[in-house]
Amino acid sequence: MYREIACRGWINNYRLASITAKLKSLDEWLRNRLRYCIWSRTYGRKSLSENVKT
Repeated sequence: MYREIACRGWINNYRLASITAKLKSLDEWLRNRLRYCIWSRTYGRKSLSENVKT
């Protein structure tokens, strides 16, 4: 009985830790992608040439 509970607890703990690491990786990727999109929209070639012309 105790072994089953201990095993179940260990597996659930590992599962949560695994998901946390994956979510952290996804969060880092999303933040970098958003930073890239904002930067390219603000400082892209078209934006710079439009700002110079006006």
